[in-house]
Amino acid sequence: WDDEFVVIWKQEDSLGGFETEILAEVFGTSDNESTSLADVISLATGFGKTVSKPTVSTSSDFDSGFIVAWEESNITADSKDVAFRTVYGDLNVSSMQIVNDVAGQQGDPYVAFLSQENFVIAFESNDNNNNNVGTVG
Repeated sequence: WDDEFVVIWKQEDSLGGFETEILAEVFGTSDNESTSLADVISLATGFGKTVSKPTVSTSSDFDSGFIVAWEESNITADSKDVAFRTVYGDLNVSSMQIVNDVAGQQGDPYVAFLSQENFVIAFESNDNNNNNVGTVG
């Protein structure tokens, strides 16, 4: 393959978004043709919560894989968090991790791959009274 790339998206169920999912698919290009290299990867499923605003960053050589972060909102409680997963070059997927060492609500994530095993996630954070809004990374 000349180049590889990943496409991520949010998919809602037929019930109007009660259950949402973050999905990814890896493609390769050769001679201006794109071909799927693997099955669609389910990264997050929200039942009783919504998952949205996915963001992705790949390693410079793509062999180290990619990182996907997203926002999770609890439907029954007024809370939201940022979660992420790593998809390695062999397409094995890490367990989901929640960014939870920051008090209050987190959302609107942005992820950047820094090197083979290092990345940063920046996100908006505020306390539950809508005070102290800022960006954390």
